Amino acid sequence: LGHQREMLEDRRRKIAELRARLREKREREQAAIVYRDIVRIEHVFSAVTIYFYDECHLDRANTMVIEVYVPASKETFRFELDEGTIRETLRSAAGSGENLSWDEMLRSEVLCHLSKRLMLRVVRGRPIFLFSRRNLVEQGVLIDKRVIRAEGAMFILSTFRSPHEVVFYTYQPKSREQLRARVTAEKLRSWIDESSQSCELTASDLHLIHPRNQDKLVEWLVKRVVVRNHPIHDGMQLLLQYEAEEERITKLVVKVQAQWRRLKSKRTAKDKALGRYEKIFVREYRTFAYRDLETGERQWSKPKLLGEVSLADPVDEWREEVSCDPETGVATRYFVNHATGQSSWFSEEDAARMVQRRFRQKHESDIIGAKIQLPDIVKAVKFIQEARGKYEQEPTRLANIVNYALLTHCIDLDFVKARVLYGEAMMASPRHPLICRAFGIFLLATRHGPPAETFQRVCRMLNDAAVVDPTVSKFDSAAEIYFRWAVLVNSKNPLVLLNYALLYQCVYKKYDIADKIYRTALSFDPCNTLVFENYELFTSQRYPGGEYECAGPPISVVNRSTILETKTGSEWSKRVDPECPRPGFEVFYYNRFTKETRFEAPDWDKWYKMRVSTRSKIVGSKTGSLVEYFDTRTETSFFYDLLTKRYQERPGNLN
Repeated sequence: LGHQREMLEDRRRKIAELRARLREKREREQAAIVYRDIVRIEHVFSAVTIYFYDECHLDRANTMVIEVYVPASKETFRFELDEGTIRETLRSAAGSGENLSWDEMLRSEVLCHLSKRLMLRVVRGRPIFLFSRRNLVEQGVLIDKRVIRAEGAMFILSTFRSPHEVVFYTYQPKSREQLRARVTAEKLRSWIDESSQSCELTASDLHLIHPRNQDKLVEWLVKRVVVRNHPIHDGMQLLLQYEAEEERITKLVVKVQAQWRRLKSKRTAKDKALGRYEKIFVREYRTFAYRDLETGERQWSKPKLLGEVSLADPVDEWREEVSCDPETGVATRYFVNHATGQSSWFSEEDAARMVQRRFRQKHESDIIGAKIQLPDIVKAVKFIQEARGKYEQEPTRLANIVNYALLTHCIDLDFVKARVLYGEAMMASPRHPLICRAFGIFLLATRHGPPAETFQRVCRMLNDAAVVDPTVSKFDSAAEIYFRWAVLVNSKNPLVLLNYALLYQCVYKKYDIADKIYRTALSFDPCNTLVFENYELFTSQRYPGGEYECAGPPISVVNRSTILETKTGSEWSKRVDPECPRPGFEVFYYNRFTKETRFEAPDWDKWYKMRVSTRSKIVGSKTGSLVEYFDTRTETSFFYDLLTKRYQERPGNLN
C-alpha cells in the first residue's frame, strides 16, 4: 500500500512538472508574438501572426516567423525572415534612409508592411500564399506616373503593369511616406465586368484590358484610386475604389449585424428580466415595487429592460422565503404574501392551527365559562376522590349519598346506579333544592317514563327548589365540581354535554348557552336519541306559552330561515322558519348586528330614536320639513319629518 502511494505521488509530481513546462512554453510563445491581424488578400481572409523564432536571443541576430492561417482551407503557411531581410523590408516600406531601431520596427503600423508582402496564388482552386522577398521597387512596366492631390497633400502616383497584376505606388515627398496597392489581372477583369453591368462603362470601354486600350485603362484606374487617412493607424492609406466599396459594404453589414445583435440581446435581456423580476405590493406605501429574485433588491421604478411590457400582478398566496443576516450569517425563515404585502413568521398551516386552537378555546369558553384555576382543579379532584371513599365508609349519610349520586351521574355516567342513589336521597329529603335540581336534570337526561309526565314532574321539582333557593347558591358547588369538571375532562362526550346543557336550561335559565351546548353535543353524535329528544323538547318550549318562553326563536333557527322583508339600511330583517314546530310562530324578526330575535315587530319609533341618540349625525342641508341623518353603523341615511314627527327611510315615504 505504501509503494502504491509513492508511485501515485511520483506520477502526480511528473504530471505537475509536465503541466508547468507546457504552461511556461505557452507563456513564452504568447510573449514572443509581436503582431496579429486579420488580412484580406483579394477574396481570401487569413489570420497573420508574426513572432520571434526564439525570444531568448533578442540581443543577437533574430529570426521572425510569419504564420498565415487560412480558415477556408484550414492550412497554415509559415515564412522565416532573418534580421537583415526584416530591416531592409521595413526600412524600404517606411521610406527611411536610415536603419530602424527594434522599437521602431516592432510598432504595429510598421510590422503591417510585412503582411503586405504576402501574395496569393490559386492553384486548382486551392489558395496558396507566398512571401515576396523582392525590393519594394516594383518590377514590371511603368505605364503611368503623375501627381495627384488627396487629403490636402501632394502624392506622386506610379502605375506598374505586369502580366499578372497592376500595382499602384505613391510617394509623398514631404513625409517620404510610401503606399502601395495592387489588383490582379483576374480581379481587374471581374471589376470591369461588374462596372459594365452597373452601366459605369459604355460598350466601347468593355475592352479596356486590351493592350491597345492601355491609356484608357490607366485613366479609368486612376479615377478609382483612393488616398485617405488610415482609419486605425497614423498615416495615409492607398486603396482602390472596389476595395473602398467592399469596406463600406462590410461596415454596413457589421452595423446591421450589430443592430440585429443589439435587438436580439435586448429581447434576450427582456426575457431574462421577465423571469428575474417580480411585482410585489408594499403595504406601508400602498403601492407596487419590483424585486430582483436573485439579489433580493427592490426598486420603485419598472426595470428599463422590460420596456413597455408590464409584469403580472402578484398571486394572492403565501410562500416561504429565507433572509440571511449579513453580520451573523444566520438564516431566518419567514412567510410573505406579495399580493397583500403581508409577512408572518408562521406558515399558513401554523396560522390555521393557531386560529383553530383559538376558536376551540373561544368555543369551549362559551360553553364551559371562565377558565378554571389551579386551586379549583385541586379542590374538585380532591372532592371527587373523597366522595367515593366517604360513601364506602358511611353509605347511609345523606351528604355522602348525594355526592356519590352526582359522581355516578356526571363523571361515571352510570345512570343505573345513579337512579338508585337519587331515589335514596329523595326519600331522605324530598324538598332539598340541590337534590331536586340534580334529580330533575337526571330525569330529563335519561328520559325515564312518559316524556310529558316526566317533564311536568321535573318542572314542579325545579319550581320547589327555586322557592327554597332562589339564588341557586346551594347548587353552585355541585355545578362547579361535577357538571363543569365532567366537561373539562370529557368535553366530546354527548351525554356529558347533555347534562351541562340541562344545567343551563333548568337551573341557570340561560337558554342561548344551553342551545349552543345542545348543538355541540349533536355535532359529536347526531344520532344520540337522548340528546336529540331533549333538544327537541327544549326548542318547542322556547316559543310563547312554553316553559322556556323567549322573545324570539333560538339563533340556530336563523340559519334555516329565509328573508321575507328587509328595510333599506335597516339591521332588522323579517324572516320565516319553514321547519317551525309551533304553528303560528313561523315569522320572526332578526337583528344582524346584535343577533337578537323577536316574534313581534320592534318598536320602530323607539328604535329610530336610539339610532339618532347613539350612532347617527345630521348631514346635508335642511330640505323643507325633513332632517337627514346618517347612521354610521349601517352607513345609510334616514329622515325625520318635523311636521308629522315621524321617521322614514326615503323622502316622502313614511315609516
